[in-house]
Amino acid sequence: NLAFHLLVTLSIAMGLGVDYGIYMFSRLREEMAATAGDWNSSLRKTLNTTGSAVIVSVVVLLGSFIPLVATDLANTWGLAMFIGEALVIDVFTALMLLPVLVYLFKPKHVFGVNGS
Repeated sequence: NLAFHLLVTLSIAMGLGVDYGIYMFSRLREEMAATAGDWNSSLRKTLNTTGSAVIVSVVVLLGSFIPLVATDLANTWGLAMFIGEALVIDVFTALMLLPVLVYLFKPKHVFGVNGS
């Protein structure tokens, strides 16, 4: 039985996390195709372009939620705190954990059929 503000927070956090993951994953796939499977070059280009866009997006979103911490309303304060935490987790997961998992599991739609 979650409170309404927690449901809203969970929805926003999950949506942003999935979006950031999709951005990174699709860009990594494009770079792998463009560099003929060179993992290091693909990852570097992906993090330079899409990674920086994800970071800018997180900074802008944090800038819009952080002022809500100053409110006296517990639900709004909780929303701001939980979304702030979720954004930090989402950006860490998209920029650090996702590339590691892609490298370890080598999905065919990123690495191609031969898995090189």
